[in-house]
Amino acid sequence: MCVLNDAVTVRLSLFPNTAKPGKNPARPRVLHAGKLYHPWRGGMEAVIKWHAEGISHRYESTVLACVPRGRGGNDVLNGVTVRRTMSFGMFLGMPVSPAYLFEFRKLTRRADITHLHLPFPPADISHVLFGRVDAPVVATWHSDLVRQRAVMPIYGPFMKRFLKRADRIIVPARSVLDKSEDLAPYRDKCSVVPLGIPIPEKEPLWAPVAAVPNDVPVVLSVGRLAYYKGTEHLISAMRNVDAMLVIVGTGEREVELKEIAQSADYSDRILFTGQVPDEELDAWYRRCSVFVLPSDGNAETTGIVQLEAMACRKPVVNTRLDTDVPEVSPHGVTGLTVEPGSPHGLAEAINRLLADDGLRSWLGENGRIRVQERYSVQQMNASVGDIYDELLGIDTRESAPHERTGELAEAA
Repeated sequence: MCVLNDAVTVRLSLFPNTAKPGKNPARPRVLHAGKLYHPWRGGMEAVIKWHAEGISHRYESTVLACVPRGRGGNDVLNGVTVRRTMSFGMFLGMPVSPAYLFEFRKLTRRADITHLHLPFPPADISHVLFGRVDAPVVATWHSDLVRQRAVMPIYGPFMKRFLKRADRIIVPARSVLDKSEDLAPYRDKCSVVPLGIPIPEKEPLWAPVAAVPNDVPVVLSVGRLAYYKGTEHLISAMRNVDAMLVIVGTGEREVELKEIAQSADYSDRILFTGQVPDEELDAWYRRCSVFVLPSDGNAETTGIVQLEAMACRKPVVNTRLDTDVPEVSPHGVTGLTVEPGSPHGLAEAINRLLADDGLRSWLGENGRIRVQERYSVQQMNASVGDIYDELLGIDTRESAPHERTGELAEAA
């Protein structure tokens, strides 16, 4: 995004809580159960953060997540209680955290509504084993399980039982719903709610970055360095592009991708920044000339980072996946779309944009307008809040903010 507020972290007391079980909340309580959470970056993590913070005047949010590796902990981030469980490390893109199930059991008892963010097998397994049957449960289906299909013989029965139990399944795009075999039996309880991002109020003006001379064009890619991101194709494409490639993010393929880049005779034009603070990410979005989402796998369902680039008036090069990616940024409207897995196609599209200032400006302006009209976080959160209200049989739309941060986690 272009403008993000710093997270203010307050450590919670680890002493046993003394909250009264029967206390009536000023706002209904929602438990968001997901994989990881801010400052870890990813599409699912961003959506959970925007829900938890953006509906705070209507619902009191607690987030249950893991750490990628190591000991867990409790925080309050921007008014949202976050409980992170320990993890032995990442396996197939998921943290290995047996403690997650037990924390879920404690937290869900105090929630008026539970919202799972999938795919993350420990979340729906936890609900099948420990979830309340007397409180609504919602799931956001970010994508089908792709890389981890090998676990389906064990996990599949839990997933089906959970989907049968869920009161509402939120899907970020019609294409995800239409193409998901896992969701096919449950379409009658699915609602399409497009993803939305916070749109910066200030004009996203060009900004210098010390790491790159001002007269050098920047091609930017942001995201977790995962198997479906296609980053290796973008690195190969840069052989025929006279610009600096900046790759923001970390992930399980980071070492491998750096080795690929270092072996190239143009490695001096490739910069890996790792995970960066929000202010630095904001500066890279402003500084770049072209944003590229080179994903080559259907685990990339929307590509929130391309929305963030569009909000900053940057033209996007994306790929013709069988998901919502090319619909979010349509070819010839807000950017250029190429075939997935094609370094030649990526290089050709990037060079076309770098050579035409007028085209870049026109596509960038269209992108900003498209995000404002279709993909704002306010629209997304209003729809999700209304779903909560419907399931609970209440109306929180006129609720005033209340200061009750942390009570759900403390009550557990």
